[in-house]
Amino acid sequence: MKTEEYIKIKKIALLVSCATVLQTLEYLIPQPIPGIKLGLANIIVLVALVDLGFKISLEISVLRTIISSFILGTFFSPTFILSFSSAIISTLVMGLFYKLSTLNSKIYLSLIGISLIGAITSNLVQISLVYLLLIRHKGIFLLLPWLGISAIITGWITGFLASRVCQKLENSTNKITSIDNNLQNTFCQNIYVQNLQLDNNNIGHYLNENSLIHRASTYLKILIVFILTLIILLFNNFLVYTVILFLLFFIISLSKIPFLNLLSETKKITPFILTSFIIPTIFNKTGEIYLKLGLFNITRDGFFLGGMFVFRFVLMTISAFLLIKTTSPNELTNSLKKILVPFRIIGLSGDRMAEIITLSWSSIPILMENTRSFIKTQKFNSKFLKSFFPTLISLIVILYQQSDKEII
Repeated sequence: MKTEEYIKIKKIALLVSCATVLQTLEYLIPQPIPGIKLGLANIIVLVALVDLGFKISLEISVLRTIISSFILGTFFSPTFILSFSSAIISTLVMGLFYKLSTLNSKIYLSLIGISLIGAITSNLVQISLVYLLLIRHKGIFLLLPWLGISAIITGWITGFLASRVCQKLENSTNKITSIDNNLQNTFCQNIYVQNLQLDNNNIGHYLNENSLIHRASTYLKILIVFILTLIILLFNNFLVYTVILFLLFFIISLSKIPFLNLLSETKKITPFILTSFIIPTIFNKTGEIYLKLGLFNITRDGFFLGGMFVFRFVLMTISAFLLIKTTSPNELTNSLKKILVPFRIIGLSGDRMAEIITLSWSSIPILMENTRSFIKTQKFNSKFLKSFFPTLISLIVILYQQSDKEII
């Protein structure tokens, strides 16, 4: 007989998997402006906040960013730092307002209102971190109006979808629609088949080699990446960055991973690279003027500053991808037990979260494959777009209900 706690952990693991798949798929959608995205994974977080409580919603928010970074190969990269930090703080803020709204009817907020607050908080956290850690130029705040508008739009959509999911979950007498039937057949058939053999190390960007770097301690590799990241953030010096670049070259040669393979991964942060170069280049007013573009003057200092910010981004990204490519997801998961120890302050156990990650990781391959299969069967026309949100709502409801069953 399985304990109630273990059953709860399995339920959380499946919800983390759902949120991870949504976040991973959304990552593939081009972002016109860095930081602007729909935030579909937050639907799971909001539903969990209402149904399971704040602590579990925070666990889901933290763990889906970690697992997504394993899959996308962005663990410890600049984009991971932004996503991880904003996920934690926005969930804390949403949890606070949800608690206040349940205790005091005078400040009642709907799920849409809470989602709006979370989206605005997330964008404010990200742009603040970008300024403090990455692009130390006040011109970055010119993106605030766009981020504010996007937060209102995406926050409303996410909140609306989450509220609809909650309504469908509460109403047990809902009739099963044709959409629900199709999704049941696609997703719930063999979601967790015990006899299915899957190599979870094939998910993501891990390259199985027998190099010295691959055999090195995972804790040591994480520590080195952490120290390099701190040095990159603390020093804005071309010589220091050049030394780090040569050090990375040396580590790459030991890892037997083609450098071009790692360099190609920087394409994922192209919007951030362009933003980090363009903003200081255009808006910096000091130094010799190289070029005049209408109202803007391209100065030597601005050009150099933009180049330094790009250098910083590339170094952090290469070191992060080097960690991901030489360390299997299972090894990273085992190491997280100690890394997540500080989260005990807010009531989250490192051992518990590592166990959830392990269970989630084992479920993601089938969930991802079923999602791809479902997408391939859809005809992308006006009819599909019209039924997209109802389909998404039904999908989340089915997966959420499936997590109540002991099928993991």
